Amino acid sequence: MAELQRFPSLPALEKKLEEAGFRGVRSRFLKGVPGYLSREQYAEWIATKPISTFELISDEEFAGGLQRFKAAPDAGMIEQFFVYHSCFMVSGSKPHAPLGRE
Repeated sequence: MAELQRFPSLPALEKKLEEAGFRGVRSRFLKGVPGYLSREQYAEWIATKPISTFELISDEEFAGGLQRFKAAPDAGMIEQFFVYHSCFMVSGSKPHAPLGRE
C-alpha cells in the first residue's frame, strides 16, 4: 500500500493539526456507494491522473499502462470504488484573528 506509506497515521495527522492551532480535530470513516463505468469512461477518468500514486511513475510508464488498458479485451461495465467512496476524513477548525489584527 504505497499510499499508506506516503501519509502520516491518523493520530499523527490529528496531532499535527492540533499543534498548528486547529481545535475540535476529529477523524471519521466515510463510505459511499460504488459506481459503474464503461471502459471508455474509466479510461477517460484515469487519463486525468486522479490518484496521487500515479505521480510516482513516469509519464511514459503511465501512458504505456493506459494504452495497454485501452487495448485489452472489453469486459463490460467496471465496478469502481473510487478513493472518495471509501476514505478517512480529518477535520477541525481554526479560530480567526479579529478583523484588523494579524
